[in-house]
Amino acid sequence: MTNLFKNLNLEEWYKVFVYVGGVILILSLFIPTQWIPSKQLILLSAGTFLIGIGEWKNRKYHSWIKPPNAYSGPAMFMQTKLRANTIFGTLIEIIGLILIIYALYSI
Repeated sequence: MTNLFKNLNLEEWYKVFVYVGGVILILSLFIPTQWIPSKQLILLSAGTFLIGIGEWKNRKYHSWIKPPNAYSGPAMFMQTKLRANTIFGTLIEIIGLILIIYALYSI
């Protein structure tokens, strides 16, 4: 059972949202709950999943090769994370937020 989480790369918060939202969404489709209605649990987990996917879509990597320099050393591959809003990513995040607000309102 420990091998299930061994290769899971959850370094950023939005990847945790995707993982937790997806697992709860799949479980809520098949297992009834006593503490919250199934409809609201499905909406909450789907909203969390969509927010994670939208944020993941909005994250980009910028990479370049640093030329060799007498002061900073040999050539090197450089990479940095950027957040660049895309229409698709922002739309998915808005839909996820609407699902969460509707689920909380209907509880």
